[in-house]
Amino acid sequence: MTSKTATSRSRTRDQISARALDVTSPSRRKQAAVAAAQAPEENKPEPVAAPAEVATEAAQPVSAAEPTSAPSRETKSDQVVQQLRTEGGATIAEIMEKTGWQAHSVRGFFSAVVRKKLGLDLVSSVGEDGTRRYRIAAAAA
Repeated sequence: MTSKTATSRSRTRDQISARALDVTSPSRRKQAAVAAAQAPEENKPEPVAAPAEVATEAAQPVSAAEPTSAPSRETKSDQVVQQLRTEGGATIAEIMEKTGWQAHSVRGFFSAVVRKKLGLDLVSSVGEDGTRRYRIAAAAA
């Protein structure tokens, strides 16, 4: 390697280091702030509302005509439990079609949610056609 190449490489590194230092200098930051203040209005970001302003907007009175209760939303879990509570019960394929879940997810739901979390008695039976149906057994009185 020639001394000219080594000198040009070290000069380039020094120039890069000097530029990096120059960008972070306080005078550069001040210049950038002045340039941002003088920028046209369409380039400036919109001001963010203060928390007090947001709170006053959210605390508007509700008229009597508007319902105050949140709309009830039936989840997939609710749909599956409801389907299992029917007298005929449901097959894994029916639940997969209704919820879009895969078979292993349906079986996991049966084990984790229906049996363990909800503590319900899940009964499985094979019908005359050979399909396995699942249903929630009625509670003994």
